[in-house]
Amino acid sequence: MSGGNIALDGLLAVADGRRVKLSPAEAKVLARLIRAGGATVLLATLADALHGAEAARPKSNVAQVVICRLRQKLAAFPGHRIESIRGLGYRLHMPVGPQA
Repeated sequence: MSGGNIALDGLLAVADGRRVKLSPAEAKVLARLIRAGGATVLLATLADALHGAEAARPKSNVAQVVICRLRQKLAAFPGHRIESIRGLGYRLHMPVGPQA
């Protein structure tokens, strides 16, 4: 799966010749953000990706923790960042350029 110039190959994110290993949770969240193509992804959608849509989700900050860790790892890719959309969710910003 890829979007912009970042590609997701299993548990590996690749961009600009750099590779970063992700946890399964981070890969699920990044896949949702890539699929959204720069649009805002609701926090509930990310929680569903992590817990399953049918699961009774406990009130937790698991999605926020995963986003925090993913932001740290995406720092290896200049120009890539996850923006918080207050009260809604998150959006992935990627520079336009060659495919990973």
